[in-house]
Amino acid sequence: TLFRSTSISGKSSGAMSYCFIDDAMILSANAESLKFVIAQAKGAGSPTLADSDDFNSTLRAVSASGPGKIEVYVNIKQIIQTVTSKEEAGKIKPILTNLGLDNVTSFAFSIEGGATSGKALLKVDGAKKGLMKLLEVESGPIQVPRFVSQSANSVSFVNVNMKKAFDEMVKILTAFSPQIAMMINMPLSPPGPQGEPPLQLKTGIFDHL
Repeated sequence: TLFRSTSISGKSSGAMSYCFIDDAMILSANAESLKFVIAQAKGAGSPTLADSDDFNSTLRAVSASGPGKIEVYVNIKQIIQTVTSKEEAGKIKPILTNLGLDNVTSFAFSIEGGATSGKALLKVDGAKKGLMKLLEVESGPIQVPRFVSQSANSVSFVNVNMKKAFDEMVKILTAFSPQIAMMINMPLSPPGPQGEPPLQLKTGIFDHL
């Protein structure tokens, strides 16, 4: 096993530690994390990510069956805990809560070698809210619009319920500032000369989408 520490950027703050364990090269920006990996490789029994139920269930949901697959797992819950624990002012946690990110646990995706498709999963512990609810897509039949030419090579569909998305956007803005949220209901244009009602964002646009 070879262990070294070198500076990638020429500054002490940019030190990158690495080692070789058999034919695997392990890199880390944190020397203590690298030492933990070495200890585990030598048989230490400390809990690891592989012992996590979330890790195993999330990767199992997106795992490709063929050879040459690429799988990526992001422990969002741990990232949020690390960021909020280091932030002394306590301003980040309310922002994450208002955005609906406080119960997002992980993200994973996989791509099978030689394939043009893959799987991805953003896992939420509990009900979706905030940005997760805003970007929620719904299953539905593929209905190609009549204006799409026969010469089109490909067509992509994303089914988003715009009415629900608008309501969730109002909830997010209300959590940050009720005053800003109220501005959404202000008319975008004055009443028409023939008595037409003023144009409003919800009733005039989003309710028709």
